[in-house]
Amino acid sequence: MSCEAEQATVNRLSQQWAAKKATCAGICASLGHDSQECEGCQAEAEDIRSELAQAQSDLAKCLAANPPEATTRLLQATGYVTFLRVNEPGSGFGGGATNWFDADVIFKLDSRPDKGFGFQLRDDSFQPVRQGMLALLQVAVTQRLQVTTDYLELVMPPNNNSFVIRIALQNIPQPTPKVPPGHLAEL
Repeated sequence: MSCEAEQATVNRLSQQWAAKKATCAGICASLGHDSQECEGCQAEAEDIRSELAQAQSDLAKCLAANPPEATTRLLQATGYVTFLRVNEPGSGFGGGATNWFDADVIFKLDSRPDKGFGFQLRDDSFQPVRQGMLALLQVAVTQRLQVTTDYLELVMPPNNNSFVIRIALQNIPQPTPKVPPGHLAEL
């Protein structure tokens, strides 16, 4: 069972209330706030607002009794960064056989080569945290450190690309590849 009918009622009453408030504002501005027409219009708007409050309560009860199915799940992965890309906002990553997602920073881990992880670097309240996550990824690449990331994966495929909500570094250096005797190692 879904709550579509209850949501439709809330949407309809919200629109009616907004329209009535706009009408009342015009009436009250032109005829005066003490006019009978203004007071009548405001009473009608209040009746719609009361209906809206009841509809919102009904919707909340319906949603509590019928919680929507989860569309994402919180997972964790640990590994070494094998790919790090920063692109312009809105150009995203993925598509075709994979899910496209609107990430500005994209990275991959050796432990999950099939999966892309990412986050946005937008001018919002999360920007400082996300700039910190990018800085941690850069340190992980230059110092060859393991990254642990918590990410939100879509429940339904394609779910190859996921948004990251946390990044942590582990001070476990990546093993240096062994060089056979007689070969020069480039570092």
